[in-house]
Amino acid sequence: MSETMIKKHFENSEIQTGACHYCGQVYQFETDGMVTEEQLDEWAEEKCDCIDARINKKRRGKANNAKVEIENLLGEGYPEACEVLKAGIVKNVKRSREI
Repeated sequence: MSETMIKKHFENSEIQTGACHYCGQVYQFETDGMVTEEQLDEWAEEKCDCIDARINKKRRGKANNAKVEIENLLGEGYPEACEVLKAGIVKNVKRSREI
């Protein structure tokens, strides 16, 4: 049994492309035209299944889990330390993407 997928198109939509930072694979996205190239590339990286994109997704997932754990452990008693540690995690993930 096959199902037909119906895609809704917005009146002012346009097709924009983004490329995976790691392998260069290009993906198309239907947008309202207000999306930056950086955001399109980030979406492409999320959608891509190359090994480096998968590693980065896993790294970001671990970073998000770490931020939640920091918030649970330190959030109420040490909010300033909590924010510093979470900012460090974000910076580390961004830096590892550039390597």
